[in-house]
Amino acid sequence: MVRLAAADRQVTAGELAAQLARSLSYTEALLARLRNCTLVKTVRGHGYRLARPAALISAADVFSKPCTGEERPRLRDDIFLISDPGTR
Repeated sequence: MVRLAAADRQVTAGELAAQLARSLSYTEALLARLRNCTLVKTVRGHGYRLARPAALISAADVFSKPCTGEERPRLRDDIFLISDPGTR
C-alpha cells in the first residue's frame, strides 16, 4: 500500500514484485485481495493504484474482515506491501 501511495502513476504487479523482492504470483495474490476489498483499482495492461487517496485509507480498512478473511486478523507486513529485504 505504501509503495502504491508513493508512486505518482499506476504501478504494475511486476514492478511491485521487484521492489519487494517477492514472486510475481505472490504479489498478484496480494493485489487481488486488496482489489477485492476495494483498496486498489486496476486498469488492464496499465497497473494498480490506490482506489482513494492514501489519507482516506485507515488501518481498520486494511485489517477489516473483507480484506483479511479473518475475524481477528494478525498483523502482517505483506498485506501492506511494505516488506523490504534490507529490514529483516
